[in-house]
Amino acid sequence: MSAILNRIILTRILMSAILNCITLTRVLMNAILNYITLNSAIRFMTFLACAFYCFPGVVRAGDHAFGPTRQNPALIRGADISDGKLGSFLQLLSGDCFFLASLVALAEDVDGESLIFSAIHETKAGHEWRVAFPNQTNAPVVVDRRDIAEYRLLNIGGNGRVPPVTGDIDVQILEIAADKIWKMTRVKPQGLWDDIPMNAMFMFSDSAQTLIWNRSRTSSLAVGDIEKHHRIPPGIVRDVLIGSSKDAERELKHLIRFDADGITMVLIDYKRYHAVAITDLNFYDRTYGYIDSVMNTLNNPLSGNLDHLLEGMANGEYAINYLEIDDPVDYDFSNF
Repeated sequence: MSAILNRIILTRILMSAILNCITLTRVLMNAILNYITLNSAIRFMTFLACAFYCFPGVVRAGDHAFGPTRQNPALIRGADISDGKLGSFLQLLSGDCFFLASLVALAEDVDGESLIFSAIHETKAGHEWRVAFPNQTNAPVVVDRRDIAEYRLLNIGGNGRVPPVTGDIDVQILEIAADKIWKMTRVKPQGLWDDIPMNAMFMFSDSAQTLIWNRSRTSSLAVGDIEKHHRIPPGIVRDVLIGSSKDAERELKHLIRFDADGITMVLIDYKRYHAVAITDLNFYDRTYGYIDSVMNTLNNPLSGNLDHLLEGMANGEYAINYLEIDDPVDYDFSNF
């Protein structure tokens, strides 16, 4: 009887030892799994960090990889009362898409929007405005309600007169004022007709501009058009010459990498002789967003294939103009 009890006790001791071993094994296995999981997480996070900074197809949020940082005011319904801000509008048949695209591109940037706001000063409530473009030294130009109703600009073909844009009154005021200034100062007797974004941007800011294009593949007619920026003082516009779509992508990524307050960028299309404002470059989804003034901007932005854009730049069909505003100008209207 004593022997049986001893065996039972021994068996219990052995079972207890086995259970303790199993428990210890579980603890060790959990520790190992936790260690592996932690290391995997660290390695995965390290991989993501490297991918975001090193892999060509993945772009940081600062590169506008997932859409613009703010809504462009040109996408908000235009108003008949001037508030110094852009609103939706529609270009009719005037030949100044470069100027309108530049306005929309400026409004994409917080600093650019403040420059637009500083240009318009209301002198007679709802009837008359003085416009002084921040980077122009000439006297302010007066635009009134009669101009809004009757002023005419050269049409696309340069052989007739057409009304300014319809929609937001601030866009109308700026368009008419710029056309008047170019005629008055003899920049061009035709006013805004048939020019380039670089010259429009310079009216608002003397900050450096970057022009990305393939000169060797661009038609001689388009080269002559681009060279109109020689009216701007030397050193303002920096030409970046590319030879391939990879070059174009690298330069665009470099430009917008740290531009977190909105991109001021215009696409010059020499297939259609047209210009549109770029609102977004998405290197992950391979798309880009843009606002086209010949369509009611309220129905924009539109979307395009980024690879086609890059190929067009490499083939000399497209050029990109970019402005990074260094010092927004707070214009003082007290002396006007």
